[in-house]
Amino acid sequence: MQYLRPAALSIAALVCSSGLPTAVWADVRLPHVISSGMVLQQQSEAALFGWGTPGETIEITSSWGKALKVAVAASGRWEGRISTPAGQNTAQTLTFKGDRSTEAITLDNVYIGEVWICSGQSNMEMTVQQGEGGEADAAAANDPLMRLFMVENVISLHQRSDNGGTWEGATTQPVKGFSAVGYSFGKELRKKLNVPVGLISCDWGGTRVEAWMSETALSKFPDQSATLENIRMMKDPNQRDMLANKAGEAWWAGLDNLGPKVGKGWSGAALDDAAWGEMVLPRTLDGALANFDGVVYFRKKVTVAADQAGKAATLSLGPIDDRDDVWVNGTMVGATHDDGHWSNARVYQVPAGLLKAGENVIAVRILDTAGPGGINGKPEQMTLKIGETAPIALAGGWKFKAGAEAKSLPAIPGGMNLHPNVPTILFNGMVTTIRPFTPRGVIWYQGESNRDNPIAYRDLFGGMIQDWRSQFGRPDMAFGFVQLAPFRYGNDIGQTSLVRESQLATLALPNTGMAVTMDIGDPKDIHPRRKAEVGRRLALWALAKTYGKSGFEYSGPIFKGVKFDGGAARVTFDHVGGGLMAKGGELKDFFVAGDDKKFVRATATIDGDAIVVKSPRVAKPVAVRYGWSDDCDPNLFNKDGLPASPFRSDDWAMGTEKVDLTAVINLGTPLAAPTMIATDKGWIDLFAGESFAAWKFEAGHKDHWRAAGNVIDYDGKATDLWSLKSYKDFEMMVDWRLPREPVMEDHAIVLPSGEYAKDESGKVKTLKGKDAGDSGIYFRGSSKNQANIWCWPCGSGEVYGYRTDPKMPAEVRAGVTPKVKADNAPGEWNRFHITVKGDRLTIELNGKQVITNAQLPGMAAEGPIALQNHGDPVQFANLYIREIN
Repeated sequence: MQYLRPAALSIAALVCSSGLPTAVWADVRLPHVISSGMVLQQQSEAALFGWGTPGETIEITSSWGKALKVAVAASGRWEGRISTPAGQNTAQTLTFKGDRSTEAITLDNVYIGEVWICSGQSNMEMTVQQGEGGEADAAAANDPLMRLFMVENVISLHQRSDNGGTWEGATTQPVKGFSAVGYSFGKELRKKLNVPVGLISCDWGGTRVEAWMSETALSKFPDQSATLENIRMMKDPNQRDMLANKAGEAWWAGLDNLGPKVGKGWSGAALDDAAWGEMVLPRTLDGALANFDGVVYFRKKVTVAADQAGKAATLSLGPIDDRDDVWVNGTMVGATHDDGHWSNARVYQVPAGLLKAGENVIAVRILDTAGPGGINGKPEQMTLKIGETAPIALAGGWKFKAGAEAKSLPAIPGGMNLHPNVPTILFNGMVTTIRPFTPRGVIWYQGESNRDNPIAYRDLFGGMIQDWRSQFGRPDMAFGFVQLAPFRYGNDIGQTSLVRESQLATLALPNTGMAVTMDIGDPKDIHPRRKAEVGRRLALWALAKTYGKSGFEYSGPIFKGVKFDGGAARVTFDHVGGGLMAKGGELKDFFVAGDDKKFVRATATIDGDAIVVKSPRVAKPVAVRYGWSDDCDPNLFNKDGLPASPFRSDDWAMGTEKVDLTAVINLGTPLAAPTMIATDKGWIDLFAGESFAAWKFEAGHKDHWRAAGNVIDYDGKATDLWSLKSYKDFEMMVDWRLPREPVMEDHAIVLPSGEYAKDESGKVKTLKGKDAGDSGIYFRGSSKNQANIWCWPCGSGEVYGYRTDPKMPAEVRAGVTPKVKADNAPGEWNRFHITVKGDRLTIELNGKQVITNAQLPGMAAEGPIALQNHGDPVQFANLYIREIN
C-alpha cells in the first residue's frame, strides 16, 4: 500500500521544457509557490522568480523596506533575491510591477520565518490523518503561523517551472492531508523557535532516489549512462516506440538466465531433458505448481514423416495462461507477449524448411503472471497440421521444468510508459517547480524502494543531497533523514541492513542528521503509524545542529569503534548522552563472529559508556553486529530515550557471512513421539534421519530450512517447503511451535460462523493478544487447503482460505472455523493430528478436536503437502504421515 495524492500528468509534462505554455507574457506571472500566504526564509537572500515580457524590468517592493529590480531574460524568465529580516509573527506584503505590465501583483499574508522541504516516498507522504493519533492531532490544529504547501504529483521528462499548490494555514482540514512527519517536525520548530514555519511537501510513494535527481547529478554515475541516454531519446516521441520494442525483446530474451537454469539450447533437439518432469497437456498447472506464478518450460518430441518434411505447417496449442514463446527445432515460430490473452487459442505458422523427417522438438515457454496458469484448452486444440494430411495430435505427455518465479522477475517493459521511478522524472516534474525557492533545509524519508541495490544507494543518496544543495543555491543546506524502520520484507539477505548502513554513512556529509526508528517500526507494516515521534526526532537534530539549541541529546548511540580482546568485543559509541541503557530487559540483537564469518547470538552487557559482547561459541571474535536484519527488534538506547543505530564492525560482502540460527532461537524440547506411531501401521517419518530427503529441498531453502537435531528449524526467510510425494487421503501428525518472542497485537474477533465480529458502525472488532507469528500446513498441493498456525482468538487449525472466501457457502465457512481454541501458550510445542479424506478435513489440536469433518469444495483429489513460509520463524518436529485406503 502506498499513500498517494492524486497525480497530475499532462502532455505539457512531456513536450514543454518550461512546464508552461510558450507565449509572450502580457503581465508579470508568478509560480504557485510564490503566492499569498507563503513563508520566506528569514535572514537570507530569498529567491523570487517568475515570468514577464522579455526585456521588461520588474520592480519588487516589500513592506519590510527592501526592494530590488530584475530584468526579464529572452526566455521570459526572471529571478532575483530579496533580503529578509529576522523572523516576524506579523504578516507582510510583496508587490511586483513590470514596466510593460498593465497592473501590479500584490501578495499579502507573507511571513518571514523558517522554511523546510519535506520529501521522500510513502512514509513521508503518509498523512496526519493516517498516523497514530492523527484524527486528534488534526482536530486540534489551529496555527495560522505554520504554513503548508503541497507540490502536486507530476512526472516530466523535461524540467518544469511550475505546477499546482496553495499555501494554507495549519488548521484541521489542511493538516489532515499533510505529511504526518512534516507536520510533527514543524510543530516542534514552532514551539521552540517562535517564528513562522513554512513546510513544502514534495513527495511520492514507492519512489527511488534516482527519480529525485537531476540529469547533471546522475551523469556522474557511469552505470546510469545508458539509462540517461534512453531518457534523452524518450524525450523524442519518434524514438520511444523503437526503445519500447528493444527493451521488450531484451526482457524476454533474458528470462532463461533467471531462476533455475534451463540449459543452453533448451528449445532445440540437442538438450537432454531426461531429468525434467512429465505433465499431461492440456492442463491447468497443479500439484507442486498449483500456486506457482512464473516461467514454466515445456518440450515435446514429434515424429514427422519423410513426405511431410520441409513443408509449412500450422501449430495449434489452444489457450495459454498468460503469455508464451514457441519454438520448433530451436527456431521461434510465434509469441504472445501482451496481457489479457489467457483465454485465446494460440495458432502459429511453421515456415517451410523447418520440419525434418523423423524426430522434431516443439518447445513452449509460458509466463504465468498470476492465478491459475498452464496450457489449458481442450485436447483437440493441440495439433500440428502439415498440408492436407491428418493433423498430428500434441495432447498427452510433455516434459516440463519450472523456471524463475514471477516475484523474482524484473518488471516487464511497457510501451515506454512514464512512471514515477524513471530517473530524473520527479526532479523535473516537482523539484524544479519550487527551485530556487529558498529553504533552510530538507527532511527526507526514503530508501525502501532502493533495497535492491543497497551499496549503490550510499553514493546515490549522497549525490542527491549535494545535487539539491546546488540546485537550491544553498551549499550548506541542512538535510535530515530517517533511517529505515524494521519491516519483514521477505527473502532479505542483508539488503535492508545495508541501506541502513548507507544512511548511517551519509552522516559523513556536513550538516546532515539522521533519525533512528528501530523502536517505532512495525515488522508487519511498511508504513508504521508512529509518525509524530519520527518528526520529533528530526526536530531534535534540527534544533541542536541547525539552530544551535543546547541542553539536550539529539541522537541515539552511534557506533564509534570496537576492540577485540580476551574473547570479547568492547564496543564504544558517540552520543551516549546520559548513559547507555537496555530498554525492556537484557540487551538483544548483538552477534559476534570469528574468522569463519559465522555469526552467533551473543550476550551484551553495559560497561560504562561501552558494550561488552561475547559468546562461548566464538573463542576469538573478529566481528560484531547489532540489529543486523530487516525486521529485528533491538533495544539499546541512551538514557535520553533515543535508540542506537544498527551497525557492524566488518565489511564482509553480503551473502559471504552466515548466521547460526540455533543460537538465535531457543529450540526448546519437542513433544515426545506419538505412541501410536509405528512403521508397521503404515506411518512414514517425513524427517527420518533428520534429513530433508522426503522434501523438495532447493537451493533457496539452504540455510533457512535447517535440520537442528530432530527439529526442522525455519527462520522465515525462504519459500514454502513442499513434499516430493503427492498424497490422496491421509492422516498426518506434526508438532509445531512459534519460537519468536510474542508481542501484543490487535486481532480480529472471529465468530463461530467464520465471519468477523463487527460493531454498530460496521468496523471489525478486535481483541488484544500475544502474537508470535504465523505458519501452517498445506495439503493437496494448494495453499488454500491449510491447517493454519497462529495466535488469533479463533485459534490454530482454521482453514483461512475457505473461511474468508465469500463464494463459499455459510456452512463451509463455519465448518473450517475452530470450535475451540486449543493452542498452548506462545513458544510452547503443539500437536496437530490432521485427517484428510475426500473433500473432508478433521483437525485435532493438543488432544481437542477443533475442526470436524469440514467440507473443502473444489479441493484437488491429490497433491503434495507443504510447510508454510509466512515470513515468521517456526519449528516442526515429529512429522509422520500415513495414507488411508
